[in-house]
This record gives sequence, C-alpha cells and structure tokens, in this order.
Amino acid sequence: MSARTDATSPADAKRAEVAIVVTGAGVVTPVAAGRAPFVAALARLPAGAALATAEPTTRIEGFDAGGLPEAKSLRRATSHVLYGVAAAREALEAAGGGVEPEEVGLLFASMLGSANVSYRLWQELIRSGPLGASPVHFSEGVPNAVAGHVGHSLRVLGPGHMIGGRGDCGLRGLALARDLLERRRVRRVVVGAAEEFTELAQRAYARFGLARSPRRARGAWLSEGAAALCLEREGETRARPLATLLAVESVQLGSLRGAAAVDGVVGLFERTFAAARVAPAECWLASAANGTPADRLEAAALAVLDAKGRAPRRGQSIRVRAACGDAFSVTPLLQAVEALEVVAARGIAAILSLSAFAAASLAILAPSRSDPAAARSRP
Repeated sequence: MSARTDATSPADAKRAEVAIVVTGAGVVTPVAAGRAPFVAALARLPAGAALATAEPTTRIEGFDAGGLPEAKSLRRATSHVLYGVAAAREALEAAGGGVEPEEVGLLFASMLGSANVSYRLWQELIRSGPLGASPVHFSEGVPNAVAGHVGHSLRVLGPGHMIGGRGDCGLRGLALARDLLERRRVRRVVVGAAEEFTELAQRAYARFGLARSPRRARGAWLSEGAAALCLEREGETRARPLATLLAVESVQLGSLRGAAAVDGVVGLFERTFAAARVAPAECWLASAANGTPADRLEAAALAVLDAKGRAPRRGQSIRVRAACGDAFSVTPLLQAVEALEVVAARGIAAILSLSAFAAASLAILAPSRSDPAAARSRP
C-alpha cells in the first residue's frame, strides 16, 4: 500500500491528493522515556557503536504509571500495556486537541503481546487446575489488552485494530492508518506498538542465532518498550506537522537468503520510491542493521540498487538497535521517530524493517508542505 497511488476512478483520484502527516510522537525505551530525551540519548551514542560492543539495558526498570490517566485501572496491567499507554499519551498530547474521541482511530501492534502473563495463567492451570487460575491473568493475557487499555485510558473511541504477527507489524500499521485517513473514516489515527521482554523468546532467538546470549557474540539484543505516532490529514490539524508520510509498502519473502530474497527487497524499494514519487538519491535510509542475517540481505539488495543507480543514501544510523535492543514491533516505529529528526535536518528519510521472519517493510517520510522549513532545498 502507498500514500500516492495510480488513480483509476474519481474517488481514488480524490484519495490520492490527500497528504497524510505525522503530528505527534511518543516513546518509552530502555535509554529514555519521551521523544526529546530519546533523541538526545541516540545523539550521545558514538556513531560507530555496534551491537557487538554496545551493551544496552534490555529492561525498563521502575517505570512509574502513577501519572497516567486512569492509573487505578492500570494497577494490574502488564509492562507493555503501561508502556503503550504512556507512548500513546505523549503522541496525543503533542498532536493537540480539537478532535472528538469518536474521530480518533487506534492501531496498536505487538508481536508477543501479553505473553508473560499468559505463561503465568497456564502455570496456575497446570499446578492448581481451573479453580486456581486468576481471572485477572486471563483478562490481561488477551492479545488486544494494550489496545483496550489505551482506548479506555485515553478516550480513543473511533475504529480500533490490534495488529500482530511479524516483527514489522508496527510499521505496517502506518499503511492501514493512511488508508483510514484517506477514506475519511477518522480525523486522526494513533499508530503504536508495545512489547515487554520475554525470556522464552530470548532463549528461542538465541538458540537459532537471531539474538544474543551470554555464550554468543552474534545477533541482536532483545528488549522492550513502546512507540506511538499520530497521523492526520494535512491542513486539518492544529499541530505543526513533523513529517509527511509519502509511501509505505510491505513484502513477505520466502527467506532471508538467496537471489529471490534479494529480488524481493529490490522490488520493495522500487515500488515504494515510485509510489512516493521521490528519487532515491534525495533520500536518507535509516538502516535496519541489527546484527542478524537480515544485514546480509540488506547489503546485497542495496548493492543491486547501487548498480542500477537507484539506491538511497545510507549509513544514517543504526543507533536505535544499538541503544535500545530489538523490541520486535516497536523498533521500526522507533526508527520512524529517529527519521523525524532526519526529515527536520535533511529533507527525506526512508525506514527499512527486515524481520527475522522474512518480512520487509519500507516507509518514506518527507517535510510537510505546511512546514516553512520544507521550502529549503533538498539534499
């Protein structure tokens, strides 16, 4: 899906003229909570830092939910729910008021969801049988718990969806948000993702060389946190837009290896840049490098694009994963928050997400036309 499509009808033509902008962003990460502290923490990280040498904190300790709306109803909520509510609240506050709750949509993603509390529920069932199972664990263990808490706590009453599955599911929420806004189903969409550290996932990933363990030097660090973005139609918001979402596309690959995988990523780049109507040379690519086999696929695809003269500038940053670890669905949205700074400083940014499940997503962000700074010449 892309923000600018080849119109085949008057209705589609009208949709294609709508510019979708980012008006707010919120983050909760191991290095900092809040967009400004998060960006500052990334800036302090040495440019050459790599996961082989950087030792990020993989857990967020002592998170205070007392200041969150409906704090009493969140007393038994899991960590990723608290992170999600905090990130969404920051994004909504940055976007400002003027939008009725019924006109705000909610798209939240989580690859693992409330896995930890679900494990505890099954442990109780095995030990004590049905009478020993806590109803609190059951209600908090449903996959859409974070979306339910965000909607209730922050009064988001429009269309809502929980997106699960692959590690890039947070980034794929941008495509659905854009579609809701272009079709005028809502005036604003909150796109978020939240994960909490899960020991079972850590062990499984380490076993297959996709995550680090004390005995291995390869792979990513697994972590936790949340990120959220507010998207709206340009010209219909009081907030100053942070960026315009030009295009977002996804592809499912057969694997992370082989010529077919390279062709799939090359095709993803070509489709997305064509949809955005942007020359790759104008764009800075936020690398998806994370110390996994996906790095080799990324490098091979970019080499093909280089040979064709269609590769974006790259090497902008791998600091998100180096500082925060890999928080599954959250990491691509954290890259999007970092890309907002690239847009402000340099003009156009692309975010590539390659998940260990052979899924790839690419999004392109540019300065908003309503931002006076967008008039500067592009790189």
